Amino acid sequence: MAGHPSAAARSKQTRKNDDDFNAGLSFLARSGDQVRSEIADRVVRATPEYAHIAALLPVAMDRIDADSVSELVQKDPENALGYYLQGALLHVSNREVEATWVANVDALGRPRRSVHRWTH
Repeated sequence: MAGHPSAAARSKQTRKNDDDFNAGLSFLARSGDQVRSEIADRVVRATPEYAHIAALLPVAMDRIDADSVSELVQKDPENALGYYLQGALLHVSNREVEATWVANVDALGRPRRSVHRWTH
C-alpha cells in the first residue's frame, strides 16, 4: 500500500524509540548506581552513535573525579572535555607540571594546536 511504512521500517523505528527511551532511563538512575552504566552500555551496543553521550554520563550525572574523568578519556578520546577536566583536577591538586602536560598534548602525546595555561 502506497504511503504506509513497511513492517521493517516500523520495526526499525520502534527499536530506535526503545533506544531513546532506554537512554533516557539512564538519566533517572540514582547517582553512582551501577544500573546507569549497565543501561548506557546496552544502549551503546544497540546504537553505537550514542557512545559519546554514554561516555559523558558518569561525569555529568555522578561525579567529577579522577576515575570518572579517566573513564571519559578512555571511552571518548576525541572529547576535549576529558582532557580539560584531567588538567583541572591536577591543577587543584597542585600538580602544575602534569596539568600543563595534559593540557598541551592529545591522547597520543602529540602537541595540541592551542596551548592552555592554568592560572590561579
